[in-house]
Amino acid sequence: MNESDVIRALVALGHPARLQLFRALVITGKEGMTPGVMQEGLAISPTTLSFHLKELAGAGLGHQAKVAQYLYNCPAYLESVFACFKAGLVPVNTNYRYTDDELVYLWDNADAEAVIFHGSFTERVERIRNRLPKVRRWYWLADGPTPCPEWAVSYEDAAAGEPADQPGPRPGDDMLFIYTGGT
Repeated sequence: MNESDVIRALVALGHPARLQLFRALVITGKEGMTPGVMQEGLAISPTTLSFHLKELAGAGLGHQAKVAQYLYNCPAYLESVFACFKAGLVPVNTNYRYTDDELVYLWDNADAEAVIFHGSFTERVERIRNRLPKVRRWYWLADGPTPCPEWAVSYEDAAAGEPADQPGPRPGDDMLFIYTGGT
């Protein structure tokens, strides 16, 4: 990865907590960080990630399955990205300003199998979900009065289950998809 790629990746991260984590990982180098250290540094409970892993695993998502985060900047965004990495899944950032057609293109192009979305996007997701047959699971995150639709799983309910078993060693081929919308 050349310097301009790194700069673009940092710009795409764009959130202070994500940049803080990235810096910590770069400083740590090859030794890396345990999930516990990352969770503690970002004030994310270890059980929260385990709960999300259990639900994602229960959805039948295999190694390197793509999970789109269609969320505003919030703690759940970062939690879901870490949960994906910890579970061997691929997080797919999604700009909340995208139109229906742009969302369909992005999630189809990324081969997304799950989407985590804020409740305020329910109407838009409802309009396009039938155009996305590869998406097997929809996770709804409350951010206002819009109720969880019947076709989605509440993000918080998914987190209320039993912790998942901790994943074993990673094979070293984990991916990160970063799509940009030119903004």
